Amino acid sequence: MNRSLRRSQLFAWTLILALILPILAACGQTTTPTTESPSPVASPSPEVAASPEASPEASPEASPVASPEATASPAAQREPAQSPINDKVIIVGMEQEPDTFFGYESNALATTEVLSPLGLCFTTLSYAYQSTYCFEDDYPTFENGGAVTETVTIDPSQISPENPIEVNGVLVTDTALAEEQGIEIPEQLDQLTLTWKLNPELTWDDGTPVTSADVVESFRVQKDPETLLATRQYVERTVSLEAVDEHTVVQKMVPGYIEVEYFVNPWMGFLPAHKYKDKPVAEIREAESARPSSYGPFMFESHEPGVQTTLVSNPYFPQQPKVGKLIFKYVADSNQLLAQLETGEIDMPSPTSLTLNLVPQLNDLEATGNFKIEYVPGTIWEHLDFGIQRGDGQPSFFDDVRIRQAVAYAINRDQIINDVQYGKTTVMNTIVPQDHPAFPSGLEEYAYNPDRARQLLDEAGVTDSDGDGIREKDGRPMRMTFYTTSGNATREAVAQIIQQNLREVGIEIELQFVPGPEKLFKTGPDGILTPRLFDLAMYAWLTSVQPGFSLYYCDQIPTPETSYDGQNYPGYCNPEYDRLAKAAERELDQQRRIELSAEPLRILNRDLPTFPLYQRLKIGAYNAKLSGVKADPTQNQITYNTEEWDISE
Repeated sequence: MNRSLRRSQLFAWTLILALILPILAACGQTTTPTTESPSPVASPSPEVAASPEASPEASPEASPVASPEATASPAAQREPAQSPINDKVIIVGMEQEPDTFFGYESNALATTEVLSPLGLCFTTLSYAYQSTYCFEDDYPTFENGGAVTETVTIDPSQISPENPIEVNGVLVTDTALAEEQGIEIPEQLDQLTLTWKLNPELTWDDGTPVTSADVVESFRVQKDPETLLATRQYVERTVSLEAVDEHTVVQKMVPGYIEVEYFVNPWMGFLPAHKYKDKPVAEIREAESARPSSYGPFMFESHEPGVQTTLVSNPYFPQQPKVGKLIFKYVADSNQLLAQLETGEIDMPSPTSLTLNLVPQLNDLEATGNFKIEYVPGTIWEHLDFGIQRGDGQPSFFDDVRIRQAVAYAINRDQIINDVQYGKTTVMNTIVPQDHPAFPSGLEEYAYNPDRARQLLDEAGVTDSDGDGIREKDGRPMRMTFYTTSGNATREAVAQIIQQNLREVGIEIELQFVPGPEKLFKTGPDGILTPRLFDLAMYAWLTSVQPGFSLYYCDQIPTPETSYDGQNYPGYCNPEYDRLAKAAERELDQQRRIELSAEPLRILNRDLPTFPLYQRLKIGAYNAKLSGVKADPTQNQITYNTEEWDISE
């Protein structure tokens, strides 16, 4: 999987969402679910074209960026350590290389994998957020006083795109349009203010200290419409961002904006102001694409397209890494990766490049005693989307929930896991795995039951009237297309099992294996998912700390009118689900949020806009001489702690 779902959030994210990776210019999602190579990212709360806004009293300043004079000039360059710190080298093999090093404009997991050692302010280990080395103490919380709210009065006449408000998760920029949509403008709203305290020891790879000016510069670039962000919803929810001293930034959010990830989603990262202040985005993009800046444990040395990217230890990083060089070597396929691991040409493949069909080879490697193999339940989940509302106006085969449920009962997921997944993974019955804190009780498990599938089809009036073995819906034979990505042996095997399972209950599917980035996930009218031109589609999403509820909001259905913005590819819409899920997203108390998440997760389990198939595992294969490498269920980049990596002689 190469795109981490954020709408932002993700994600998307969905980013996946979702996570924001403040890597110099990389803001990654978060949170949100993601798909295969350039795939959508999921996770954040929805945006609507029209969203109301706050009065002048509500937001002291509408300008998004502080003036340059507000920030003290950077201190003198610091004395460097030796670089590289030593002659140790770790080589990571990857099937794909970054699509760009200008991280703002990429959701590709390959990009964040390589950029994370250059700077990473948050991790998401074990379904929780942690700050790393970017802040003096910690990120702003209500407990430490860094996050505060105040009640502001809303003047509807002042609402505008420059002065918005948020109502129940919807950004409001036009009062009249909001009223047409049934959105009531409240008299008062709470406004969130965040005070960020930067780590005074943080330093750019040229020796210039990181300061508040770098946050302001980063936000200026992200605010610029020339920057091709995956989502602008968090940029748009920042009313003002001011550097009050060299290491303190105060950020005011749109009145009414508040959600559990308030401390991650608004965080915009760093961009070196001493290099880029007031320069156009095109010039910054070109410079960062050629040599991305670093404030992390490693810095950029070189890139040979199609061959490798080389990072060396950043001499100014406070906690020097244990190895001098980190090389990302690009290898054609996973079989070659394992072959090069065995011969010592690489020290580890990226876990994103390993799939369960490699288990026999991995077992052989482990038996030699020279390699460590691990299987960690991850948050990437394979699923089958139903085309509930097609974008081309064709009638849907799946607008009746009973038909979707029938398909779920007809698919033998245990066979898929045993025959294709070597029995090493588990089924999923909603959009979070069973070990997620929000996983609710009382879900329908959809155990393989073709008789129940036939019963539901009969109840929905989908019968075989002409005796040819294929059922008809409203006179149309249940013959349809099934899309998934090409060049993936695991998906091909799973698709063939599903094809046989559905044929046994009277549904015929034609398997279409298409390129992921160029076709299935392509944004716009020439794709398959975003214009909603499918009956069934199988791909993967990535969830994270928070469930990716926004994937299925009514206002996240991509259409030509919204420039195909949104990742609700099934075209599912349930206002009650939206209301409950948004309430859960806005709840700040963790235990209460878990409780509120249960019902929307149950609704998805019942309504089945998508049918989760199984939870992917993260597979680690390492040279036994490696230490410090730790795969984690919810941290997508294996490179999140490269300063701790080491290799023995």
